[in-house]
Amino acid sequence: CFDFIITSRAIKFMNLSLLLYEVKRVLRNFGRLIIVYDCGDALWVRALERLGVPVDVGTKDKTQRTKELLAILRFIGFRAIEIIGITSVPLSLFNHLPRSFIKLIEVLDKPRIFGARIVCIVAEARR
Repeated sequence: CFDFIITSRAIKFMNLSLLLYEVKRVLRNFGRLIIVYDCGDALWVRALERLGVPVDVGTKDKTQRTKELLAILRFIGFRAIEIIGITSVPLSLFNHLPRSFIKLIEVLDKPRIFGARIVCIVAEARR
Protein backbone atom coordinates (compact mmCIF):
# COMPACT_ATOMS: atom_id res chain seq x y z
CA CYS A 1 0.00 0.00 0.00
CA PHE A 2 1.08 3.57 -0.66
CA ASP A 3 0.51 6.83 1.22
CA PHE A 4 0.90 9.03 -1.89
CA ILE A 5 0.60 8.54 -5.63
CA ILE A 6 1.40 11.29 -8.11
CA THR A 7 0.46 11.37 -11.76
CA SER A 8 1.87 14.23 -13.79
CA ARG A 9 0.13 14.94 -17.09
CA ALA A 10 -0.14 11.23 -17.91
CA ILE A 11 -3.87 10.55 -17.48
CA LYS A 12 -4.64 11.55 -21.05
CA PHE A 13 -2.83 8.40 -22.21
CA MET A 14 -4.70 6.01 -19.91
CA ASN A 15 -8.15 4.64 -19.32
CA LEU A 16 -9.13 7.08 -16.58
CA SER A 17 -11.61 4.88 -14.72
CA LEU A 18 -9.31 1.85 -14.68
CA LEU A 19 -6.42 4.02 -13.52
CA LEU A 20 -8.38 5.56 -10.65
CA TYR A 21 -9.81 2.22 -9.49
CA GLU A 22 -6.29 0.75 -9.41
CA VAL A 23 -4.88 3.80 -7.60
CA LYS A 24 -7.63 3.56 -4.99
CA ARG A 25 -6.96 -0.16 -4.58
CA VAL A 26 -3.28 0.39 -3.75
CA LEU A 27 -3.65 3.56 -1.64
CA ARG A 28 -4.04 3.30 2.11
CA ASN A 29 -7.25 4.63 3.61
CA PHE A 30 -6.90 8.43 3.58
CA GLY A 31 -3.94 8.08 1.19
CA ARG A 32 -3.43 10.99 -1.19
CA LEU A 33 -3.57 11.09 -4.96
CA ILE A 34 -2.05 14.11 -6.67
CA ILE A 35 -3.10 14.58 -10.29
CA VAL A 36 -1.49 17.21 -12.52
CA TYR A 37 -3.27 17.17 -15.86
CA ASP A 38 -4.01 19.06 -19.05
CA CYS A 39 -7.61 20.20 -18.83
CA GLY A 40 -10.11 21.93 -21.05
CA ASP A 41 -11.22 24.66 -18.65
CA ALA A 42 -9.36 27.53 -20.39
CA LEU A 43 -11.50 29.92 -22.44
CA TRP A 44 -9.25 29.58 -25.49
CA VAL A 45 -9.61 25.77 -25.39
CA ARG A 46 -13.40 26.00 -25.27
CA ALA A 47 -13.43 28.58 -28.08
CA LEU A 48 -11.28 26.38 -30.34
CA GLU A 49 -13.48 23.36 -29.60
CA ARG A 50 -16.59 25.31 -30.62
CA LEU A 51 -14.85 26.11 -33.91
CA GLY A 52 -14.18 22.41 -34.44
CA VAL A 53 -10.44 22.61 -33.78
CA PRO A 54 -9.26 19.63 -31.71
CA VAL A 55 -7.17 20.54 -28.67
CA ASP A 56 -4.94 17.89 -27.10
CA VAL A 57 -5.94 18.37 -23.45
CA GLY A 58 -8.09 15.40 -22.67
CA THR A 59 -8.30 11.66 -22.48
CA LYS A 60 -9.03 9.45 -25.46
CA ASP A 61 -9.74 12.39 -27.83
CA LYS A 62 -12.11 14.02 -25.34
CA THR A 63 -11.29 17.24 -23.53
CA GLN A 64 -11.27 16.63 -19.78
CA ARG A 65 -12.90 19.35 -17.71
CA THR A 66 -12.14 19.70 -14.00
CA LYS A 67 -15.78 19.23 -12.95
CA GLU A 68 -15.97 15.98 -14.96
CA LEU A 69 -12.78 14.65 -13.38
CA LEU A 70 -14.04 15.59 -9.91
CA ALA A 71 -17.30 13.71 -10.57
CA ILE A 72 -15.35 10.59 -11.59
CA LEU A 73 -13.12 10.88 -8.52
CA ARG A 74 -16.18 11.17 -6.23
CA PHE A 75 -17.87 8.21 -7.90
CA ILE A 76 -14.80 6.02 -7.36
CA GLY A 77 -14.49 7.08 -3.71
CA PHE A 78 -12.04 9.96 -3.60
CA ARG A 79 -12.59 13.28 -1.86
CA ALA A 80 -11.01 16.33 -3.47
CA ILE A 81 -9.01 18.28 -0.90
CA GLU A 82 -7.53 21.00 -3.09
CA ILE A 83 -7.82 22.16 -6.70
CA ILE A 84 -5.11 24.44 -8.04
CA GLY A 85 -5.12 26.07 -11.46
CA ILE A 86 -1.47 26.21 -12.49
CA THR A 87 -1.57 27.98 -15.85
CA SER A 88 -4.07 29.04 -18.48
CA VAL A 89 -1.57 28.92 -21.36
CA PRO A 90 0.28 25.90 -22.78
CA LEU A 91 3.58 25.37 -21.00
CA SER A 92 5.25 24.74 -24.37
CA LEU A 93 4.57 28.38 -25.26
CA PHE A 94 7.30 29.45 -22.84
CA ASN A 95 9.88 27.51 -24.88
CA HIS A 96 9.19 29.62 -27.96
CA LEU A 97 9.00 33.12 -26.50
CA PRO A 98 11.85 35.57 -26.03
CA ARG A 99 12.64 36.07 -22.35
CA SER A 100 11.32 39.64 -22.52
CA PHE A 101 7.79 38.32 -23.26
CA ILE A 102 7.77 35.71 -20.49
CA LYS A 103 7.15 38.29 -17.75
CA LEU A 104 4.25 39.74 -19.76
CA ILE A 105 2.71 36.28 -20.23
CA GLU A 106 3.13 35.55 -16.50
CA VAL A 107 1.20 38.76 -15.70
CA LEU A 108 -1.59 37.84 -18.14
CA ASP A 109 -1.71 34.15 -17.15
CA LYS A 110 -4.61 34.08 -14.67
CA PRO A 111 -6.13 30.58 -14.46
CA ARG A 112 -8.86 31.73 -12.05
CA ILE A 113 -10.05 34.37 -14.51
CA PHE A 114 -9.50 32.71 -17.89
CA GLY A 115 -9.87 29.07 -16.85
CA ALA A 116 -7.02 26.65 -16.32
CA ARG A 117 -5.01 24.79 -18.94
CA ILE A 118 -3.03 22.79 -16.38
CA VAL A 119 -4.65 21.82 -13.06
CA CYS A 120 -3.46 20.02 -9.93
CA ILE A 121 -6.00 18.10 -7.87
CA VAL A 122 -5.14 16.65 -4.47
CA ALA A 123 -7.61 13.91 -3.56
CA GLU A 124 -7.94 11.56 -0.61
CA ALA A 125 -8.94 7.92 -0.87
CA ARG A 126 -11.85 6.85 1.30
CA ARG A 127 -12.76 3.24 1.97
